[in-house]
Amino acid sequence: MTACRRVALFAVVALALGLGACGAPGGTTAAKPQGAATVAPAAGGAPSGAGAAAPAGASAAPAPSRPKEPLTFGIPQRGLNYIVPTVASALGYFDEAGLDVDTQVLVSNLSVAAMQRGDMQITGAGGSSIRAAVQGAPFTLLAFMTVRPTYYLMTVPELRSPSQLGGKRIGVNNIGGTLHFFAEMYARELGLEPSQITFLALGPNQAQHLAAMAAGALDGSVLDPGTAAVGESQGYYLLKSLGEVAPNPQQGMVVTNEYLQKNPQQVQGFLKALVRALLFVQQNPREAAAIGRQESGFELDEALAQRALQLYSEAISKEAPGYANAKELEAFYEYDIRIPLELPPGQPIPAHHDFRPLLAAYDELGLPRPR
Repeated sequence: MTACRRVALFAVVALALGLGACGAPGGTTAAKPQGAATVAPAAGGAPSGAGAAAPAGASAAPAPSRPKEPLTFGIPQRGLNYIVPTVASALGYFDEAGLDVDTQVLVSNLSVAAMQRGDMQITGAGGSSIRAAVQGAPFTLLAFMTVRPTYYLMTVPELRSPSQLGGKRIGVNNIGGTLHFFAEMYARELGLEPSQITFLALGPNQAQHLAAMAAGALDGSVLDPGTAAVGESQGYYLLKSLGEVAPNPQQGMVVTNEYLQKNPQQVQGFLKALVRALLFVQQNPREAAAIGRQESGFELDEALAQRALQLYSEAISKEAPGYANAKELEAFYEYDIRIPLELPPGQPIPAHHDFRPLLAAYDELGLPRPR
């Protein structure tokens, strides 16, 4: 799509939102995983099940005696896809790790720029950040929140067949971001060229995506679990779970190399808080859903909040929360790096992950290391 066409279409969407925002419808192996190989498993270590991990995740850590360290953390959007850091903050896990975490909502490309300037230390925009790292940015991937994407292509009620997507207008957070790439992959899977679909960037506020659909400015949108649950309740159709299209780990946590080198304890404390939150979300869905209700951007009742949390929590690893094995890492580098960057099949991709701080957090929590 030409830049002019995108601008014009965006203006149409903006006008429609103004009119209808309150409406509702009826050669080398690529990316060989280094992090797991460089640290030996603990004696007797085996992937921990959800039940075995419960005591470590739920137990309270002693309050730190030292002053809290400031840390700026970015997420591409506020919503259920980032419920884990929200839970970590709400339950005081970051505080107990000695961190004063300032969470900022920035679309992926702006997070990457903030990281490069040094204004942000860690981001949850894993795909975009590691694509930048492959192109020279000094970033390292530390962990994943889920083992597959938790994004859903929702469409207007009359669009219920994938064959109808040609010529339709589909909303994404930003052009060139992870959601856009996954939607393009789905189009190719259907035998469509992505250019046959008009993708519109509406930003990270997904309530605006539903408003645009209600106003007739969109035929569908790629939504997070909370917005997808609301969309279902409003009569929209869940056409496709994009986790079925690109089965690779998501919500990668990426740190600047400078911060990792200078502040290893803070990084480990951040990851420890996230692992505790991952376990809490798995083991306490009702309580986690109550926290998530405040983050969805909608007035969710209890049933909707629990449906949204279900769409998300099913993608959390039960064996090793936060971790990715060799097969999962290979999928990440393929789907999130090689395909979007259009790298040749034979071109090796340098590894930009390091799971040693995550495994050290496992040790501190008393969790068995994954093999």
